[in-house]
Order: sequence, then C-alpha cells, then structure tokens
Amino acid sequence: MKGVTAALLACICFSLTPVFEKTLLQSLSPLALAAIRSIIAGLLLLLAMESLHKLGELKCLGRRDCVILAWIVLMVGVLGPLTYLTGLKTTAVANGLIILRLNSLLIAFFAWILLGEKMTLHQFLGTTLMITGLVTIFTRGFTISYGFHPRDLYIAAAAVMFSSSSVLMKKYLHHLPPEVLVVVRNLAAGLILLTLAFGDVSSVTFNFETASYLIALAVIGILFVQLLWYYALEHASATNVGLTSISVPVFGSFFAWLFLGETLAGYQILGGFLVILGLVGMEIHLSQLKIMRKLKFRVFFHH
Repeated sequence: MKGVTAALLACICFSLTPVFEKTLLQSLSPLALAAIRSIIAGLLLLLAMESLHKLGELKCLGRRDCVILAWIVLMVGVLGPLTYLTGLKTTAVANGLIILRLNSLLIAFFAWILLGEKMTLHQFLGTTLMITGLVTIFTRGFTISYGFHPRDLYIAAAAVMFSSSSVLMKKYLHHLPPEVLVVVRNLAAGLILLTLAFGDVSSVTFNFETASYLIALAVIGILFVQLLWYYALEHASATNVGLTSISVPVFGSFFAWLFLGETLAGYQILGGFLVILGLVGMEIHLSQLKIMRKLKFRVFFHH
C-alpha cells in the first residue's frame, strides 16, 4: 500500500467521525467523550496485539522515544481533542471540518521547517485545486460568506497541535511500529483525560446506542485513522500526507448523502471534483517521479 493511498483511507475513515461525535456530544461532555473513546481504542488495540503476540514491540521504546511520545500525547491525545470537541459542540460541523483542514497546510509548513521538505510545483497546483474545491463547497458556489463563530478558534488551535505532532512523529519516531504509537498515545491520553473527567464519566447513562456509537468511533475514528495515518507518514513525505487531508469534507459530504439522505447540490459535486482532481494530479506526478528515478537508476548501472 502506498503512503498517499493509506492517507486517503485514513481521511475516508476520519470523515465519518463528526457524525458519531456530534451525536455523542448530546449526552457526553467533550472531556468525557475524549477520555472514553481513547481508552476504548487503546484497550482494543492492546488486546489485538496480545492475540497476535506483538506486545513485545512495546519494549522497543527508548528513553528519548518516551519523552517525545509524552509531549505528543499531551498535544494530540489531551489538549488537541479537548479544544476540537469544545469548538465542535457549539459550532457547525461544516465549520469544524473546514477549519481543521488548516492542518493540511500547517503540516506542509512544519515539514518545511523541521524536515526540509519543499512544496513542488505539482503539489502547489494540486493544493490550489483542492482549496478552490473546498471554498466552492463551503460558500455554496460562492453565493454566501463564511460564518465565523468565536469557538472556531478552539478548532484552529487543535489544527496546530495535530499538524506539528504529525511532523514530530515523522522526524523522531519513524522507527517505531504504528501500533505502538497508537496504543501508547490513546491509553496514556485516555487515563489522563479520565482523571480529569471522572465526575462527567460517572454521571453518564450508558445504553446500547451510546455504547455502539462509542465503539464505532473508537474503531473507525481512532484505530483505523491513526494506524493508516502513521503508516502513511512512514512511507510518504509529511507534505504529501498532510495535503491529502483536504479531501475529508468531500468524503464527509458523500457519506452524508449515502447514509443520511442529504442531497448533493451542483456546487458540492463541482467542489468535490476539483478536490479529487488535485489529489489525482499529485498522485500521478509522484508515480511518474518514481518511474523516472528507477529508469535513471537502471540506465546508470547499464552504462
């Protein structure tokens, strides 16, 4: 599986999470939801690793790895989800999705600062197409302006934390298996959040619907997303992985039409087409670059 393909699959899974989150926030506080979903995801993956006899991978963590992981857990496991869910509770899902897409451009920025990655012309053109597509969708074909909500700043802060953490993982923790990162990140963050949210969690009334949504959110929105995302960071540049996340609102609109019966307007179809076109353009260019490098390599050794 290619890194960019894995990133796209992660985006598809992530685009389903607001439906679960928005529903669960009706009965759970942001703090309680962040704690419970992290613990469920961490425990499920820990059981899977035990059944596959992979718990020994946790022993590969060094002192430096633990320090960096602790910082990342704080940002993306505790502060990031809290600020994001706090903003999402009082703003529209559309606002949350489009602001969180700042994450894409911020990853490219931090990758330039920390990894020395530069944005190519094809990446720039592809990004321009994708951003144009997003603006087309969220302005309903340029017929309305963006409605800012003060709580949107919480989501913007979460985008900064998520993006910087992805680049830190790429730079310092690329040697660790993705499942190790996911287990440590979610269990450590879940325990911290549970301590803070103990009063909120103890007052929650769990029923079949709530439990089902929590498990679905933990599996699809955390385990699948994080495992695929870390795999993508391991096998592709942070810039390319980050830019693919611009596609999340497009997949979100598609799933809303597929599962919730929402209609797709012409501006949504046009915007989605532009986003997909930008992604395809970058992916084709990346494949061509790999082919050209292999050909040059063979010609060099042939001579």
